[in-house]
Amino acid sequence: MRKFVSILVLVCFSIGIFGLRSLSAVETDKEREEVSKLIAQLEDKKNPSKRVDAAKALANCIYAEPAIPALLRVMNDRENEAILVIYVKGALVNIGPAAAKALVQQPVIGPNDDITLQEMGERVVPIIVEELKSTRSGDKFVSLALALGLMEKKAISALPALEELKKQHPEIGTRALLNTTITLIKEGHAGLEREMKELETEGKNLRAEAIKTNKEAEEAIKKLAAPKATLNSEAAASLIRMMDDDFDKALPLITKMGDSKVLEDRVTAKMCLLQFYEKKPALRAKLLPLVRKGLNDDEEILKAISAITIMRMGFPEEAKPFLLAALTVKLDPEKPSQVVVMSLGCIGLAEGGMAVTDKPGVIRLRSIIALDDVALASTAGIVLINSGHHKLVIPVAKKLLINTDVNSRMMGSMLFCRLGPEAKDEIPFVQLVLEAERDEKSRALLQLALKSMRE
Repeated sequence: MRKFVSILVLVCFSIGIFGLRSLSAVETDKEREEVSKLIAQLEDKKNPSKRVDAAKALANCIYAEPAIPALLRVMNDRENEAILVIYVKGALVNIGPAAAKALVQQPVIGPNDDITLQEMGERVVPIIVEELKSTRSGDKFVSLALALGLMEKKAISALPALEELKKQHPEIGTRALLNTTITLIKEGHAGLEREMKELETEGKNLRAEAIKTNKEAEEAIKKLAAPKATLNSEAAASLIRMMDDDFDKALPLITKMGDSKVLEDRVTAKMCLLQFYEKKPALRAKLLPLVRKGLNDDEEILKAISAITIMRMGFPEEAKPFLLAALTVKLDPEKPSQVVVMSLGCIGLAEGGMAVTDKPGVIRLRSIIALDDVALASTAGIVLINSGHHKLVIPVAKKLLINTDVNSRMMGSMLFCRLGPEAKDEIPFVQLVLEAERDEKSRALLQLALKSMRE
């Protein structure tokens, strides 16, 4: 968007300086000799003023086609003065289609080339379209599409080809670029401004809902992760109900289970302590010594449950070493509970807003975000963002946004909210997802993500 605006300003500065004239081929030896002299003068770097004079002459010469290679060399030389480049562009514009063919066949098309093609107008649209269809260079594709967009209604004949290209290129970024080009051709810069205003208005109307939905999305992570994060949680809940939510009444049984040789009983006892705190935070002083005892247990899963409980009680720094240890626990096929330990470590670090700086921890997080487990991958993504590894998370967020499950898409949006400006290059992708999204809450969260990415 900003690139279009900045280039349009440059176009406004230079447009109208050069008129278009009909051209004819070089017909006489005298004319050939004149053009050859102008080319030599144009490329004489020792005489800057004469170079400008040569460019001016070629800009008004009706048989300057042989100068095309030299004109392109001068325009692509970034060390040349702006005034020289402006007159060189004028010469290329005057030459027209032949210059356009040479220009689009260059390996790289720069910003000056975009504007030059735009100034050539509708007569070179077929040339640009043909190159757009055949090029395999992503950068050139962007530049050619940009040139067509800058022409606005003058490139109306390109619309059928652009629509066909959309069908051939299902990639989100390419489709977003083509959609932007089509909007510019149909409605001009005003069309893009209108779309942005509509999005801004819609964003304001949905802001309150979006903030609410953002919280709901964060809760969704906890809920979807609950089966792994709260092993034996139902057994703990049943025990608490049986004791009428009375901690003093339940304490003897919890103590007995905590001393059991059966691991499942001890896990249930630790889960009871966690659930009692979540139900009645005022019990923290009574619960804390019992929870801390679990940090010294030999079983990794008991340490992990105790650590996440301590973190939720408001002692993140005390819990952090144990959560980091849980994250990097050695996975053993003979011990399925180790996966739960890893999950608890990941969830605790995410909830506590903690960063992972050690290499083994980052490596483990990278492996977790590649898992098909949506909740766990999202949680690992949050920890990586907290740790400054934004680029590792962007592919995961994009994958979640195109998931058929709305909760997954909401999690993807939440990750983009957290990524913010670090993911600004993905704005076209998120914009395209927003256009296709039909769920109101998911749309609201996408709006919030876009706002965060633009800030």
